[in-house]
Amino acid sequence: MSLVGENFRDKSLPTHARMSPRVSTDGELASIQISISDFDRHKATGVLCNKQPPSLYLACHMWDRVFYDQLNDSQQIEWRREDPDQTLTFEIEAGSLADKLNDSYIPNGSVNSAWVNDTLDYLCVVETAEKLTDSRYRIQFRNLSEKRREYKDVVVRGGEFSDLAMLFAGWHCENEVELERGDLDKLTEPTESVGATDSEDYTQPTIGEF
Repeated sequence: MSLVGENFRDKSLPTHARMSPRVSTDGELASIQISISDFDRHKATGVLCNKQPPSLYLACHMWDRVFYDQLNDSQQIEWRREDPDQTLTFEIEAGSLADKLNDSYIPNGSVNSAWVNDTLDYLCVVETAEKLTDSRYRIQFRNLSEKRREYKDVVVRGGEFSDLAMLFAGWHCENEVELERGDLDKLTEPTESVGATDSEDYTQPTIGEF
């Protein structure tokens, strides 16, 4: 290691392995070419870095990767029917959800509950969640496959969540623009109406279809 203000030093290395001829003021100060493919493994597994991501990004990740697992068996059967108008509700606590993200969904995750709170507040403005207390939320989960299809042709070079992101962003912007400030604030205020988790058995009316 060189000291601040000194050149990179590596005289102890064999000549062919030295970097100083390229990256020091005694050398060429040339760039080091690294292929983008060298980062593919980290991009595939590193969903997040140690900085808080945009709420829209984390909301899409949780909607596509986490929320389905929170449904009970009959809710999962109903979700697979792909009815965009069928709302399946469950309640979740921000700290518990952050732990689940770090333990089961994001390798070496560093998600904290404050990030999750901000993301769930975002979903409240999207009106796919309801804030019950400062840290507890009721998720209004739906299969949005049909609604997402209209964006697939629009997204040219987007990622796997791009169509969902455009859908959520559109709903979020509509409320930001159309609602009065007081009505918008109410979407992220605790309702204190902690109701029972959805326990309806969806399998009975349609059990013959599965």
